[in-house]
Amino acid sequence: MRITYAQLLAAADSMVAGVEVWVLAQHLLGITTDIPTTAVSICCGGNWARRLPAADLPALLQLGLNCSNEETAAAAARCVPATAAAAERRMPALLQQPGLACKLLLTALARQHTAAVQHMAGSEVFQQHISAAELEAMLMQLMHQDSPANELWLLPAANQLSTAALGRLLRAVIQHPHAHAVFCLLHLQPAAKRLPFEQIESLLQDSIKAMEAAPSSSSSSSMRCGALKTTAHKLCLFLVQLPTAQPLGISTLLQLLQAAVAADGWLITDAILRESSLPATAALSSTDAASLLQAALLKPADNDIFGMKGFLCNLAQLPAFTQLSSADVSQLMAAAIEHHFGAAAAHSQQQQQQQQQQQQQHRLRTSPVACHRLCEVPAAQQFSSQQLLQPLQLAVLRGSPECTDRLCKLPAAQQLSSEAVQQLLLAHLQACAAAGKLPDFFVLHDLTALPAAKAVSGAVRQQVLQALVGANHGAEYEALNTWCQGQL
Repeated sequence: MRITYAQLLAAADSMVAGVEVWVLAQHLLGITTDIPTTAVSICCGGNWARRLPAADLPALLQLGLNCSNEETAAAAARCVPATAAAAERRMPALLQQPGLACKLLLTALARQHTAAVQHMAGSEVFQQHISAAELEAMLMQLMHQDSPANELWLLPAANQLSTAALGRLLRAVIQHPHAHAVFCLLHLQPAAKRLPFEQIESLLQDSIKAMEAAPSSSSSSSMRCGALKTTAHKLCLFLVQLPTAQPLGISTLLQLLQAAVAADGWLITDAILRESSLPATAALSSTDAASLLQAALLKPADNDIFGMKGFLCNLAQLPAFTQLSSADVSQLMAAAIEHHFGAAAAHSQQQQQQQQQQQQQHRLRTSPVACHRLCEVPAAQQFSSQQLLQPLQLAVLRGSPECTDRLCKLPAAQQLSSEAVQQLLLAHLQACAAAGKLPDFFVLHDLTALPAAKAVSGAVRQQVLQALVGANHGAEYEALNTWCQGQL
């Protein structure tokens, strides 16, 4: 196929990538075309910068900036007149043709020619002839690709973007998965500090919808949504920390927290619960806190352990957390233990490799953290025996020494009957036997240290004693052994 000069310039004007390869191929094959020597030199390499014809100067510079070669683009950028006076002499179209300066700069940005962009954006003619409206249009186009946009800060127009323009650009960021570079430019804009509350609330609602719409499958469409979710995360994180976000209502705040928890947006929850001073945060109810905690605890066991731990700790600092009812606390403790330790059992059966098991054990530390925090809630100190038994039975069955220890220190544990303690001991021994593992030494120690354990039958003591065979000696062992011998 023979490429003509007109076709080459049209392709470069449309920013088609790799057009220089066409010319190089024709040149190597000896195909005769109407492409002038200067254009061939731009595409194939050569000393062309001093031989640019004035008539074709804008088109040839566009060709050079569109080339993949960084040096070619930098040479083309140096050929662009830097001042209005120079442009008047050598390239009047730069001053007279609307959008030409933007087109050249946008082409260099699209090809990620950083040196060329820096040179042009810092020149007088570009700084004087690119308006805020043109910059907004450029940024809208850059949304479609992950091109660096930091150099655009050199343009005075960057500081002239209105809050309305910034709002339009931020809304577009939510819908474009590759808009990270543009967002990094926008969130530093002076106008960002002045975004009106109505725009902030509207942008947050759109971001919430984007996070909620992100699927969990690994299809190509879901991969796009995964990136989209990330830009939505960044925008939410930015918006909630703006001074003008203070009037944010409890309804929107709760929606945002729920969406962030569901989408693993732990940085957002951290910013809201710990770093921001949003009045609505203190207005969250105990029902809201219970709902958020339940959603976090029921997430997959391979979730971000550190993010979830941070969320639990931050949530525990809210007034609403201390107002949880005894029934809520009991159910939340049970959910934490059952979900995470239940997932561990299923995972262990399916995955036998040692590294995976070690990773799983690390993840399961979410449950003790949740248990620890919930045990500090005033309502936990007012548990009935039945409310305590719900999570304690699960902790014993799942073999969680940390949770068992915390629960056995609550006042309600001192009121358990000997029958209840006996059933807990038997349940732990039977669960361990069924799983083919030794009983947990510390779980047994905590249960036998309860007041009601003094009245446990000799038969149960005998079973515990048999389970201690081969155990390492220590203070806990001696205490357990003494208890076992008590009524044998």
